[in-house]
Amino acid sequence: MRNRAFLFGPLLSQPVPLNWLNAQHAPASAAPAISAPSQSPRVVPSPTPPTQTELLEWEEAARHVNAWTDLTSRALEPNVFLEPGFALASVQHVPAARRPSFLLVWKNSPAPEEHRLIGLFALHPPKTGRGGILHLWSNPMMAAGAPLIDRDDGAAAIEALQGFVSQRFPGVETIIFPQSNLSGAVARLLGTHCMTHGLAARIFDRRSRAIVTNRNDPAEFARNFISPKKRKELRRQRRRLEDLGRIAYTSAQGVDAIKPAMEAFLALEASGWKGGQSSALLSDPSTATFARTMARNFAARGACRIDALELDGRPIAMGVVLSAHDTAFYWKTAYDEAFARYSPGVLFSLEMTTRMIENGAHEVINSCAIPDHPMIDHIWRERMEIGDLAIATFNASPRRLAFALNRESARRKIRAVAKRAYYRLTQKHPR
Repeated sequence: MRNRAFLFGPLLSQPVPLNWLNAQHAPASAAPAISAPSQSPRVVPSPTPPTQTELLEWEEAARHVNAWTDLTSRALEPNVFLEPGFALASVQHVPAARRPSFLLVWKNSPAPEEHRLIGLFALHPPKTGRGGILHLWSNPMMAAGAPLIDRDDGAAAIEALQGFVSQRFPGVETIIFPQSNLSGAVARLLGTHCMTHGLAARIFDRRSRAIVTNRNDPAEFARNFISPKKRKELRRQRRRLEDLGRIAYTSAQGVDAIKPAMEAFLALEASGWKGGQSSALLSDPSTATFARTMARNFAARGACRIDALELDGRPIAMGVVLSAHDTAFYWKTAYDEAFARYSPGVLFSLEMTTRMIENGAHEVINSCAIPDHPMIDHIWRERMEIGDLAIATFNASPRRLAFALNRESARRKIRAVAKRAYYRLTQKHPR
């Protein structure tokens, strides 16, 4: 019998070895097949410890905000985009058809102090005609898709998710975890889960993203990652800016400071190319309201900062940074295109990076950037591999699973061709 730990055969190329998912770093090529148990039909194991699941709409999930917030402090992998301050603000300002439901996994225990939330998954319940795929939630405002999973009871949370999907949505063949850090703790947990149960896995849209880690010496950061020629050019541009007026770097933190800083950022972003192609936050009243609300939510607990490079008190480059424990997310950036010849965005990002490394509060700074970003990729040289990670459900059969995933692959290819054609015809930026 074929190894069910892989997707294989003529319909599916480049199978994903599940031992790769447990590795700290991805190898250059797929490893040989590994043996895994085969079950026919699949048996849904009883999760240990005992768990209880409930699928809620956002208003109902919001009633559990205290337990939700507590889970973020115990999360196996920090994800600022699934914290209540971001997720609840986001779902209130998107069309109802695009809102996710929230699956809450509770650990049952006779001891009250042990009864707690151990998993939170935002998902789109499958619709007919979608080929048996359940997608976890992602939207253009999000740059990471890891669910919130208790670091001590992560295996039980995944088991509960699988059990719930198998019983509530028996036609689902695979669950897709979008924008997964492929060397992160959640991906490794999913790899272990798949190997334990002999489940197939596949990665869609694998790409690299620029990051910065705290292993860097702030005094040597620019020297280590930027060529001498580029550093010389940046020093020249800085001097030319200083000839125009007083240069200052500011950082807004706390609710009172964040409110005007966010308004300044929204205006600056809208003044540039994003405003021109109607993709700035201010271009849509709902996204602008979301950004304001979200920033206040995070600022209230010291997890949002909006920094600026100013010329005579006028911001010429700004950035919004969100924090989730030991991880920072460089969520948004903008610059005044009237000063483009001086590279204010690059100068700002270098200054911000150096200050954040000096601060030492974060292990990793995630750029939240698209692959091959024209600015950040040239000054942040460390990389994180991300991708949309698909794992088989307990109900999956090889034939139906192959059909579902090939259909998903075809859908993505068609969408990518359409996007390239759109950007070529409109001459708009991808982001």
